[in-house]
Amino acid sequence: MVVIRDGRCLGAGSCVSRVFTWPGALRIVLLLTVSCLGIPRRVAAEPARVRVASLSAAQASTSTEARRDLPKDEFARERKVLLGGGQASDSEVSVIVAKLVRSDEAKAHDLLSATLDAVPARASLAIGVEVLRALVREIGIDADAALRDEERARIERRFEYYESYVGRIVALCARQPGILTSGNSPRGDTTGHDPVAYRNLIRAFLMRLPDDVRRKALARTWQRAEDPSARIGIRLAGICDDPRLAPDLARLLAEPSSREAARLALADLTWRAKPFEDLADFESWWADHKDASSAELAVIAARAARELGKEHRAELRAERERLQAKLLERSRDLVGQFLSAPFPPWKRIGVVLDDPDLTEMRASLLDDFADGLIRRGAPTDAIRPTLGELGVLRDHLAEQFDQANDDERGALLAAWTMSSKWSGGTAAKEIVDRLLGFLAARGGPVSLERLFTLLEEFPEDRVREQVFAALSRPENASALASGIQCLRKLGLSERSSLVERGLDFFDAVVRDPQQTAKVRESALEALGEIGSSQLAALQRLEGLVAPPDDVEGAPLADNLRLTALQWAVLQGRVWLQRMGNDELKARASADLKFLFACLADASPRLRQESAKALSSYPGDVSRFTKEHVQELGRNIVGRLGRALANEAQLACARQELESLVRQAERTGLEDVALAQLVSSLTKWSRDETQRRELLVPLRPVYRQDLASLVKPDSASPGVLIEHARAFGDARLALEQVLVLRAPVLAAADTDFGDADADDSGLRKIAMQRANWVLDITDQRASGALAEDIEGFDEFLVSAQRGIAAVMAERPSGAVVLASTLLDRKASQAALELLERWWKTVGPRAPAALQGRARLATARASNDVGRPSETLTMLAGDERPEAKLLVAKAQRQSQELEAAETILVGMVEDPSLDPLIVEQARNVYLEVLLDGKKLDQAETLIAKWPTATGVLERDDRAKLEQRLASLRAGTGRTKNVDAAGQGAGPDKRPSR
Repeated sequence: MVVIRDGRCLGAGSCVSRVFTWPGALRIVLLLTVSCLGIPRRVAAEPARVRVASLSAAQASTSTEARRDLPKDEFARERKVLLGGGQASDSEVSVIVAKLVRSDEAKAHDLLSATLDAVPARASLAIGVEVLRALVREIGIDADAALRDEERARIERRFEYYESYVGRIVALCARQPGILTSGNSPRGDTTGHDPVAYRNLIRAFLMRLPDDVRRKALARTWQRAEDPSARIGIRLAGICDDPRLAPDLARLLAEPSSREAARLALADLTWRAKPFEDLADFESWWADHKDASSAELAVIAARAARELGKEHRAELRAERERLQAKLLERSRDLVGQFLSAPFPPWKRIGVVLDDPDLTEMRASLLDDFADGLIRRGAPTDAIRPTLGELGVLRDHLAEQFDQANDDERGALLAAWTMSSKWSGGTAAKEIVDRLLGFLAARGGPVSLERLFTLLEEFPEDRVREQVFAALSRPENASALASGIQCLRKLGLSERSSLVERGLDFFDAVVRDPQQTAKVRESALEALGEIGSSQLAALQRLEGLVAPPDDVEGAPLADNLRLTALQWAVLQGRVWLQRMGNDELKARASADLKFLFACLADASPRLRQESAKALSSYPGDVSRFTKEHVQELGRNIVGRLGRALANEAQLACARQELESLVRQAERTGLEDVALAQLVSSLTKWSRDETQRRELLVPLRPVYRQDLASLVKPDSASPGVLIEHARAFGDARLALEQVLVLRAPVLAAADTDFGDADADDSGLRKIAMQRANWVLDITDQRASGALAEDIEGFDEFLVSAQRGIAAVMAERPSGAVVLASTLLDRKASQAALELLERWWKTVGPRAPAALQGRARLATARASNDVGRPSETLTMLAGDERPEAKLLVAKAQRQSQELEAAETILVGMVEDPSLDPLIVEQARNVYLEVLLDGKKLDQAETLIAKWPTATGVLERDDRAKLEQRLASLRAGTGRTKNVDAAGQGAGPDKRPSR
């Protein structure tokens, strides 16, 4: 049960440990400031306190009425929203979470628990923040409600719900370790999305639990020291400002797995600078401090730090800064929580801002207050009834402004300005008048930079005019950067005079060589942003890109010209999508004229950027006619091709090449791009510098592009043949191969008919292609190619009909093709080709070529199962390759003794090529196994070393398996390949 004593909620059950209140942050602030920072104490003066108890009375009075059962269909929708399956705005999520937290039903709290479990996998971090923030708010309201007897039973049940959330929070921190380990959040950040804000919400929730509930719930989390989540529970205990947790934590110093976490937690709880070594060290300290509160321990620590500083000033400063940072973090978090409440408690905010114990931190807190109002936006109608209290705070800030010191004056003006803007009406007008008066006086009591920042919040024409006037005065030159930033935030109105003034101003600043690079870049960014709404700004941007020779005065640096070009490209696309059909063509023409000029610029960076822009121009083509797109594409591809041919820089050439191909693929102009690429590559090949600096480095890229551009079925075979001729003339053999591999050229080899006997049409193309293929084959055989050609055999076979057609002029080509067909297991096709060759050109061929043809013919005859033809063809031929083929033919014909006679003389002949010897040994073993001479075969296998050739080594392994099978008496006589069955063909390629 919740115990109520003297009107306060103390604890649950029988454990009443301490008053359930907000942590005494301001007492800590006062004492630490007095003791550590050396501020004179006010004798006999009670330190100011900020008593943070619950949310506003309006919230408390309505919270009970808001609790009701949840309809099933509404509850299902809320579950879907929270667990990631539905769409909802941030405000709707806040309403859902607040309603569920206020509910007395277990299923509502089960859903919230599941939501915390789902962060961040299914539920966002922002939803987790909303749940924690709502819990902090409602637990304070319930603490107030517990004072009423009729609410006592319900509140006891709700505190059981709250206790159940502790384990969920521990699990969340285990999944997001940065919550407990990250440093301070950015100044004024109270959004709850950063780890520090998460940590502060968790601390606020834990501290609003009754003391015994909090201690019992946290202690459960570290019962199993080996559990990783135990360390999380320990760290959470450390941020609770509850020293009574310290003895339980100290016992964990004896556990190796939790010792370090316990030390950190104890340091936070006890404010002791030196970590505890062990339990005995803690007990010695605890005996003297067990009755001290967290605030008193902070005072003790501050005094100890002050004494320590007499001897160790550096350590004192570090400790002092740590304590200040900790106090500032909590104070800023307090202001942030107040401002994020549905109805901000303006009086409480004023108390915090005026707290004398926070004097040194006041400027930061005032800035946080102003930033919080900016982030929250304009006040809603629901908040307007509270603006009277804000007006009191605003007037108080105004009174303090004139008497403030220099360190606080800027922050006071920011807080005064934003509270006046929130108040609206006369107050807002008066503060603008005051700010403009300061601006006219060159800042008056505050810096110009601060004034410009505050004026950003008032987008009025009179503000814009005064900012322009201030920036035009030479004495304000030092604040030009912040003034330009102010104008960027204010934007330009629709008044033509202001627009023209703004364009002139930004253009002049960009061109002014006396300005810093930062100022010129900021002005250029402003001009670029205006370009989306003002066509004149786009024209100014294009003017800034103009070459130095065309510009009066000092030329712009390349980096500024490049930025202007990027903005012009971006905003040009925007205008292109806005214009009507009548203006579209003219706008596109102007764009291309500008980009083509940049493509020819002397600056490599501009050439590269303009080429990049042209790659996808004009972007969305849905508003263009097909003919217009084709016209634009032809212009772009043609200009990119000419730029590529004349390029001297590698990076530019790479981008121009990429853009050329991308634009062609977008517009279906692959043939045009291919012609431009061929022209560029052949030109580079003739120029030694371009060949070295462009052609060679870009080969991996442009070869892929070539292969892509020749693929379309719409490509003209005649045009491709001319491209291949150009590459051949330029001695670019591999590039020629890529063109000759084009699908339409490969199809020409298979599509022409035998009746097409004239030298025209497909037959002529196929024959020309075949001649070039054979030229490349000869270069490859002679080693003249710098690189090998991947898949060359397939390439050669793709020209087989053309090679057959030029057989009379190129007799060696048919023999090479036949050997390749044999290697590819196309033995029948090879034999037919060779038979035709013998009938037409063979008898007139040179003797050496006839010898190669005999070997190929014999091998093909063996493969197709015609060994007798091999024996006839090679009768009397004493070449080792011929003798090996004869032996294979004899084996197929079951002339085993004759085959053995030939092979016996070959297997031990040291004068033969080792590979021939290995092949002969394997054939010899096959002959022995066929003749069931197992012992002799086994002896030779043991005698001969393992073959070195891959095929021969595989054959040897299969022969050994066959021998083992025969030894086992299985009767299996399957050969190592298809040639092992009687007269079956030998499919292995001849070596």
